[in-house]
Amino acid sequence: MFLLVEIKGAGIVPEHSHPHEQMGICLSGRAEFRAGGQTAIVGAGTAYWLRSNEAHSVRVVGEGGATFLDVFSPPREDYVQRAKG
Repeated sequence: MFLLVEIKGAGIVPEHSHPHEQMGICLSGRAEFRAGGQTAIVGAGTAYWLRSNEAHSVRVVGEGGATFLDVFSPPREDYVQRAKG
């Protein structure tokens, strides 16, 4: 499942985990990813990978926001249901 994620301003995605493997690429902006006891700054063109059930968080660096293309496997049913309305 592909998901376009836009985080506005200096937004934060609090620490969370899910049973889905997640990978993606930063399309614009810069953000700090925390996962597996490590911290990394990603910018446009940087790819990332998160294991199933791995706790992680994201914090935009700067004020301009950031955009990501995330891929989940298997598809996230919570997002599928939300899209159906």
